[in-house]
Amino acid sequence: MDSAALWLWGRMKDFERNGILADDPDRVWAEMADHMRADMRRLVPGVCEWLNQLEASNAEQGNIGGREAARNSVCRV
Repeated sequence: MDSAALWLWGRMKDFERNGILADDPDRVWAEMADHMRADMRRLVPGVCEWLNQLEASNAEQGNIGGREAARNSVCRV
């Protein structure tokens, strides 16, 4: 098992396991220090782009096709 694949899967599971997906994003953002928000502003666009490329790769492998792949885009920036 590739360590990058395992790490990424674990981080995605952490969002679920730690309740982040069910939490209020405004509340979480308000709890961040200024330097944390600055890092988020810097990192989120690149992470979204990378996840979209991952999803596109999934679609290219025939797992999701055409319009469904575009509709299921991981994130838009």
